[in-house]
Amino acid sequence: MRYPIALVVAVIAFARPGAGQTKVDLTTQSKSVVDFSAATSTKPLVTGAALPATCTTGQMYFLTTATSGQNTYGCVAANTWTVQSAGEQSTTIRSSGLLVGSRSVIDVSAGRGGLLATSDTGTEISVQASIDTSFIQTRADHQSGIALFCASRSTASPGLVYFCAMMPTLTAYTRGMVVNWQPDVTNSGGAITLNLDMLGAMPIVRADGITSPAGTDFVAGRLYQLWYDGAAFRVPGSSSSIGGGTITAGGLAPNAEYSTSMIMDSSYCPNWFGTFVGSSALTFTLGPPVAGCLIGLQNNTTLPMTVNVTTNSVTLNGQFLNGTIPGCAVPANGCKGAIIKANGTTSWDMSAPGADVNAGPSGTARNIGVIFAGADVAAGAAINIPSLDFSCTLSKVTISASGGTATIKLWKVAGGGTAIPTPADSISTAGFSLTTGAKYTTANMADLSTATITAGDSLTFNLFALSGSPDHVGVSMGCSQ
Repeated sequence: MRYPIALVVAVIAFARPGAGQTKVDLTTQSKSVVDFSAATSTKPLVTGAALPATCTTGQMYFLTTATSGQNTYGCVAANTWTVQSAGEQSTTIRSSGLLVGSRSVIDVSAGRGGLLATSDTGTEISVQASIDTSFIQTRADHQSGIALFCASRSTASPGLVYFCAMMPTLTAYTRGMVVNWQPDVTNSGGAITLNLDMLGAMPIVRADGITSPAGTDFVAGRLYQLWYDGAAFRVPGSSSSIGGGTITAGGLAPNAEYSTSMIMDSSYCPNWFGTFVGSSALTFTLGPPVAGCLIGLQNNTTLPMTVNVTTNSVTLNGQFLNGTIPGCAVPANGCKGAIIKANGTTSWDMSAPGADVNAGPSGTARNIGVIFAGADVAAGAAINIPSLDFSCTLSKVTISASGGTATIKLWKVAGGGTAIPTPADSISTAGFSLTTGAKYTTANMADLSTATITAGDSLTFNLFALSGSPDHVGVSMGCSQ
């Protein structure tokens, strides 16, 4: 049988395309319903690292670079993509086991004096609670005394008008508030004022609330406690004079001997005198001061005697530090004694231990110190105490800090001039260093080229070295007379 050649070619031409086709099985090639439940795998969405610039309503897209759970986008209008969330989910909140409620949104806020640091890590929400140290005082700040410390700066009217910057900043005067004030200039006498954080100048008066202080009642560099009565700052106590720290042995009760430690109470006032004997280390614990109270202690034991103020949280010579009366190598022969006098109702003043209280010694309790705070807490910072009005011998150093380590050096310029000490006037060698803990105390003055202070000398405390991030560094030097 013969076929035309043209017909054969046509059949071959129509047959070749069909030879490469693969049969499509949409689960038996469904006409209107597609069932992929038995499929090995499916990828129904277009994927990519960035959303397309254009889209038509109904398109879907899987964004591979989005946060997990927020990858699926739908085109809700021309060229408008919107993430397709699973809808709001509720979280149940309990407080100490008691149900508070269940909501999709939780609002977390810090209470008064608290701080919250919140962050989203991508997989969880982190909430870190802490305290606001500008509102809540820490134990370290309480021990340092920085919250009440007021070191005044010179003004256009030195000796008459004083300014202080408190830390934290004071927002209002409050009746009954207490300030530990360190004037930078000795007062001139007559009416004087103190202005805290520019809240307004308030008079400084004696304990009666009326009388202006006499000249030199407030000596530069010394520490004085004041309380606010609603109209003026008063000096605590009932005495008509303020006193410069000189304590004499007059008016003591008859002497008696004791061989055990003693705890003072109000019955020891208005005056009491005791001699301590034996070979044990004894302690005399001071109670709350009673205005005008005078106590004499003589240590005839062979060991140092502790004058304890920390138990009852009162101060001795302006500090929360215990005092010491040296022991005697040969009891009853040149033994040491001290006179302790109430300074208002919150602090005691103790004379430098002298020989034989019965002979009537007199002495002056001196402490020279500063607090580095705020911008002053930096290596190299220096605070000057100009023209001291007394002579003494440096005998003890105490350094405290709210963290880290600190080294203090002392600079001195001889009295009579107006020069401010500089590093060239240093009397320190390596300096006194706080290396561990919150406080360092030493009576070893070997680091100083001289421990002698003469009236008129100017001193500068230099924060020579610092590590860590303390918010304050305090230094106090005891000076014996």
